Amino acid sequence: MFAAGRFARIHTQEGREIANARRVEADTTHLVQLRYETKLSSITEKMYVLWGARTLNIIRITQDNDRTRDISLYCKEAG
Repeated sequence: MFAAGRFARIHTQEGREIANARRVEADTTHLVQLRYETKLSSITEKMYVLWGARTLNIIRITQDNDRTRDISLYCKEAG
């Protein structure tokens, strides 16, 4: 999968929930993880990810504060 021309890992979530830091994101269906680059700092929740024929709307964006290596996009499949 490419995001902004970059490779990404996509995790499909069972039960439409992602547990993160003891908080449940009930409306998300996918977690998209990217290597952080300065060019990706402009990603917002108004954007979406194209994955083949699927469209994933970005619900929330998190970044590892200890090491700026990864950026996580919590998404909900459109449709």
